[in-house]
Amino acid sequence: MRRTLGADDMKGVALSALALTLAGCVSPESAPQMAQVAQARPDTCAKSEFAALLGTPINNAELPLTQIYRVIFPDSVVTTDFMADRMEVIVDANGIVTGLRCG
Repeated sequence: MRRTLGADDMKGVALSALALTLAGCVSPESAPQMAQVAQARPDTCAKSEFAALLGTPINNAELPLTQIYRVIFPDSVVTTDFMADRMEVIVDANGIVTGLRCG
């Protein structure tokens, strides 16, 4: 027996899809919790080679084109996917690099 989807069924499907889409993003408030988890991981992205960036303005940062990285500002929304070879450059509201982590 087949059943056709009605308007209420479609709303449920749409809401479920929206919830799954939003679940892939993380708010800035949860970034400190993620930082603690990320710090426990090994240096798989060569972040130790860029320790000199800490405390410098992001506009002055020189990152090689061969490095996979993303810059995360305080109001950035980022996906929760983990890439072991990607370096995340954490920047404060003043544009100063405050952290490096793999992810």
